Amino acid sequence: MKLDQIVLGLVVFAGLMYAGFLVSTALLVAPWGLLALIPFGVFIVILGIVIYQKINNREDDYYEKNIDK
Repeated sequence: MKLDQIVLGLVVFAGLMYAGFLVSTALLVAPWGLLALIPFGVFIVILGIVIYQKINNREDDYYEKNIDK
């Protein structure tokens, strides 16, 4: 596993933890805090799509194996 993939994983983990703290704080502070779950869910879906596309990108794999040596 490359260092950039490890760092990306740590950044994603830290971002998810931060977002989780924001949502849990919103739920505890305000009774209408459940509305914070909507943008949080959208954020999670978009993040998942981006990570899936990054992992399964054939063009990036080709350049990593053949061009960037």
